[in-house]
Amino acid sequence: MIREDTRVWAYCLLLLSTFLVVIVAQPFGAFGAPEKQLVVATWGGAWTKAEQKAFHEPFEKETGVKVIDVTSVGDRWSKLRTQVQSGNVEWDIISNSGLAEMYRNKDLLEKVDYSIVTNTANVAKESVGEYFVGGVFESLNIAYNRKKFPEGSHPKTWAEFWDVKKFPGARSLPNYGMIGRFGNILSALIADGVPPDKLLPIDYDRAFKKLDQIKPYINVWWTSGSQFQQILRDEEVVLAAGWDGRIMGLVKQGFPINIEWNQGHAYITSWAVVKGTKNKELAMRFLNSVLDPERQAVMSKEMGGCAPTNVKAFGYLDPAEGIKLGSHPTNLSKMFKMNMEFLAEHQKEIQERWEKWIGK
Repeated sequence: MIREDTRVWAYCLLLLSTFLVVIVAQPFGAFGAPEKQLVVATWGGAWTKAEQKAFHEPFEKETGVKVIDVTSVGDRWSKLRTQVQSGNVEWDIISNSGLAEMYRNKDLLEKVDYSIVTNTANVAKESVGEYFVGGVFESLNIAYNRKKFPEGSHPKTWAEFWDVKKFPGARSLPNYGMIGRFGNILSALIADGVPPDKLLPIDYDRAFKKLDQIKPYINVWWTSGSQFQQILRDEEVVLAAGWDGRIMGLVKQGFPINIEWNQGHAYITSWAVVKGTKNKELAMRFLNSVLDPERQAVMSKEMGGCAPTNVKAFGYLDPAEGIKLGSHPTNLSKMFKMNMEFLAEHQKEIQERWEKWIGK
């Protein structure tokens, strides 16, 4: 009887040990929680929802890795610096920040591992950097009211935007963020006859002298994208300089607004991996996935006016929609690309000069 009981217990222990081996061998995700996760610092709202559909969900599906969003807007770089310097890194990836910020804070970022990030063949060359890869193209352009300027009678250059006699009407320029200040200075120089490839180094005296001419005719110095759209919707102004995505958003909503691509200031926002992340290889795989043309096309569809950095993405877009995006070859050829590395190096100088002038 004792021998029989011993055999039963031995059999039970064998079953139990086999079961435990099976459990240990299973990935953690098989029991309802992911084995790994990536934390992305993003912008929140509609932008994050678009990123989720375009990039996060496909990556989760193919890897089993959970992508977690953390909204961080105005203070993301100060928060990140605290994390890196303390060694308590909470984020893995920075989503779609401007290249100026990337250059200025590259000490907080990992160098891109291009043995993993390989989807670069058809991506805009300036968006494939040492510390970042391209997210989307954006641009600063002239927006105009079609009722005031029908059938192509609107200003098509910055010189014409400055011409208040030939093109009368209330105007607006940005007073928001470095792109706004830098854009106004460059627009003024172009309006004064400086070719786009001769803008740097900046001739500040010439730029602000030209800005003095337009200043009395600026009804609104807008400070946010939503304000920019509102003053155009309400016809508070009939001409304005603003972001292409915001302009095209109004076009799609049926407002009598349109965009002029000529002499637009094109620039790129990018993705980067946080220095000190414990998920470096996985984060690099994610960066590679955001360069996928089909996924960039989804981002463009979900976030109207969001132009891809991978030219192959246009093959996944309706041609009638693709032609409305800033990085479409037809539109991009009419614009010039902003030197964001220069902007990063001269941010303090530009900001101080702008604030002194706008405060007069």
